[in-house]
Amino acid sequence: MHSPEGPASLVERAYALAKSGTFIGVSDIKVELLRQGYNQYEVRDAFEGAALRRDIRRLCQEAHGIKSRNKSDDSGLEPKP
Repeated sequence: MHSPEGPASLVERAYALAKSGTFIGVSDIKVELLRQGYNQYEVRDAFEGAALRRDIRRLCQEAHGIKSRNKSDDSGLEPKP
């Protein structure tokens, strides 16, 4: 899934994969990025930041119909009605 301007950045691709609903969480996204040919060190470095991990986790949960009870706390999950 590349744009006319060239391949998607690693972070852009991670967000797209998370929104797809195909992946459960951060680990699955990292494995898929590696499978798609992204550099292992760049993948590792990108996911060192807590903000990206939190966003990817939230997007995966939303794609699977799960939302957090408290916006500031992703640990309290409940299914969407």
